[in-house]
Amino acid sequence: MKSVVVKGTLSLTGRGFGFVNPQEGPDVLIPYDHLRTAGSGDTVEVELFPDSAREKPAGRILRVLDRNTAPLIGRVRIRGKELRVYPEDRRFARALVVSPSAETARLRDGDVVRAGFRSWDDPRSHPRGEVLELIARADEPGLERTLITLTRGFEGAFPPEVEKAAAALTMPEPGGGYAPDDVEPEDAGAMPDLVAPFPWFGGKARVASRIWARFGEIDNYVEPFCGSAAV
Repeated sequence: MKSVVVKGTLSLTGRGFGFVNPQEGPDVLIPYDHLRTAGSGDTVEVELFPDSAREKPAGRILRVLDRNTAPLIGRVRIRGKELRVYPEDRRFARALVVSPSAETARLRDGDVVRAGFRSWDDPRSHPRGEVLELIARADEPGLERTLITLTRGFEGAFPPEVEKAAAALTMPEPGGGYAPDDVEPEDAGAMPDLVAPFPWFGGKARVASRIWARFGEIDNYVEPFCGSAAV
């Protein structure tokens, strides 16, 4: 029987196996022991198993056609004299072994780094790479938030022009607020001094004063994370 070979992009899962998304047909399951040296984002050539179902095909990777060489974010783990980086974005099914350098000499177990891929030729070994940048120390506050931000493709800091614009914003003075401009007459009579502590923007502004009036007489207000309770 002639073998069936397809091409597509590999995506690894948290359980170690992966799927290849070919140009046509369903995704192809790739078991862990048939990934060879491929990683997430690589364009690969896959041979389908002869006995795999047509609607749920499975196969093995023959070779990597185009390597995903984008930097990755990972945690440092020190194993004796060997330093490994475990990718947070599931780039590889194995840890990245990095070469010693001036950058790695100051790293500690658990630190988060940005690392670059260098090579991976033997599926029985680990991929090789290098540390490009120290992102955060293991005990740094907000570490998990930083990881989530970076592994989803966002930068850890705002561009300078955004920071400048934010610094120029002014907030209401304590005790001030924004007076409702369209409170119903019956509400206005009951609470003549009522003011909202912040502005609502967009379409919410048309109903915000009515809703705020129904909060009643309160001394303090804590802004919910969802943004004024998503008024």
